[in-house]
Amino acid sequence: DGLPRITSDLHELDNAFNDFEEQYGNPDVRVLALSLKEDILKIPLLGSSPVALTEEDRNKLFTQRLLDVSLRDANGYLVIPFSTELAQLSPLTRNHKVRHVEIDLQGVLLGDPTARAYLRMSGTGSVRNVGNDTDFYLFDSRLGVVNASVNGVKFYDPEVYRNYRFRDRPLVNTMWELIVNQRDEVVNQDLDLQSLTDIRVLIYYSDFTTF
Repeated sequence: DGLPRITSDLHELDNAFNDFEEQYGNPDVRVLALSLKEDILKIPLLGSSPVALTEEDRNKLFTQRLLDVSLRDANGYLVIPFSTELAQLSPLTRNHKVRHVEIDLQGVLLGDPTARAYLRMSGTGSVRNVGNDTDFYLFDSRLGVVNASVNGVKFYDPEVYRNYRFRDRPLVNTMWELIVNQRDEVVNQDLDLQSLTDIRVLIYYSDFTTF
């Protein structure tokens, strides 16, 4: 009796999946590109005058923030919190789930092509589902060690720079942390934080279009 029931349940599930695909199509892949300087730390465009700051002035403000001791954890790592929000995504899409993440370091004195940065997800995730309701999720904290590209150049196979530790978790989350470890991450010893002009966090995700 058990086998026919299981077969029937699988058939119903397959039909439901086919109906879903007919209505919403296949998932699309997109990217949420976040600039540490512009989107996370929000380095100002204007000075106190107010006069527009030069890019050199803004880079100095950026590196000053990176050297701020309040951004160091007990290990001496640079830790910068940020969140991702529904407002950053298209209002015509639903069910935003992470596929993989990449990180790109931008600057001048960044050493050889090998570098690493960490991402941690530890907050509350939310998903706007196809019914236009919001589902909330609380997962255990998870850390991803990301092989970072330098100035957009992927010296090795592109797959090396993709980290899948957060796959299928909600893209929208109240607490992410970008972490740079120069204390005991050997490949980062040749990085000069004062020469950084930006760090780009690229979160690739899937979604469905509902209209």
